[in-house]
Amino acid sequence: MFLSLRLAYELSKIEEKPGSPEKPLSDLGRVGYESYWGQVVLSVLKAQPRDKPLSVDDITKQTGIIADDVFHILQKLGVIKYQGGEHVFEVTTELLSKYCTPVSP
Repeated sequence: MFLSLRLAYELSKIEEKPGSPEKPLSDLGRVGYESYWGQVVLSVLKAQPRDKPLSVDDITKQTGIIADDVFHILQKLGVIKYQGGEHVFEVTTELLSKYCTPVSP
């Protein structure tokens, strides 16, 4: 399943039109997409140098996943925190080791 999702999002990046599945998702569809989104988004966060700011829009451009889906998965994973009057990403080593496995088959 991940291979077909990856292909669809790679095409979205090429076309510069972020994509999303048709909603509402079935329970099984939600599990599959959220698993994929989690791995891909956390991989982007893991690769990002700590001294460079990153936004949801930046993640959208790098992944082809629409901003609403990026924000949803960041919330679901508990990565978005409100600190000092702004939202920041807080990614733990434990979270990365749990979700950052190769996406390819």
